[in-house]
Amino acid sequence: MAGNDTLTLVGRELRVLVRRLTRHPGKALMVPAVPANPPPPAGHFHSLPEIFIQIGGYTDFVLPWTRFRLSAGQTCIIPAYSPHDEHFHNHKTPFHYLVGMIHYDGMSWHQGIFDQAGHVYTSHLVSCNFHDIHRLTKLLVETAVCGSRPKPYGPIQMCGAALLIFSALLEAIETIEENPSLEHPKVAFCKQYIHNRLNDSALCVKTLARQAECSPNYLSSLFHAHTGDRLTNFLNTRRLERVQDLLLHSTLNISEIAHACGYADPAYMTRLFVKSFHISPRLYRAKHL
Repeated sequence: MAGNDTLTLVGRELRVLVRRLTRHPGKALMVPAVPANPPPPAGHFHSLPEIFIQIGGYTDFVLPWTRFRLSAGQTCIIPAYSPHDEHFHNHKTPFHYLVGMIHYDGMSWHQGIFDQAGHVYTSHLVSCNFHDIHRLTKLLVETAVCGSRPKPYGPIQMCGAALLIFSALLEAIETIEENPSLEHPKVAFCKQYIHNRLNDSALCVKTLARQAECSPNYLSSLFHAHTGDRLTNFLNTRRLERVQDLLLHSTLNISEIAHACGYADPAYMTRLFVKSFHISPRLYRAKHL
């Protein structure tokens, strides 16, 4: 299965990474430092850190406050709420990378390669549930935070945190490989597509079905059969989770948060938020800050 192929590749690359971290940590892992007062998140960003493992070619990352190149054999962690653009290149070997994304309900990995037209596309996507996803999430967040700590102890702490998270991920993946619990490819695709495009107000079941190359009714039934949740409910839940995150971790106003989460109408977002959490976004922010 394609999913098992990806997990096998991830496991292999993580073993190599752990060895490199013990020998040449500065060359093996890159974590861009986040400035003390970063600009408000906008465009393409995630509420949790992402892992990129470069296998072939290279990727140029552009953040509002820095840019860097990830070469073959290197790994990077993009911190949470960090807007970034990615530019892909062949170099000596064809472009190829792995992307790991932790979500509130599990973790997904996919491979990125060039198609015949020269566009990067997602392949061999796998989404799986780890036994201790909350611990893995905390470890990954801590590793990303260490990337912004000053010398001399910041890099040491980042290396130690990285060894902990990547060895823990490797252990979790090896357990999954022994007893696979992988999602249906179209369900996994929908989840990843939603996570990557929460700011798109046009995102809906029809859009997802078109991208997944099936009918909306079939996709909705398939998603419900495999998750027990309606696809529209899953989309709204993920959007409201991002609303919560931005209320607590950004200075965006309510209207800006609505647009960052794919709601064209801030009033509609507020009604959904009150229905789900029984408190207005403004009061929620005031209560938890």
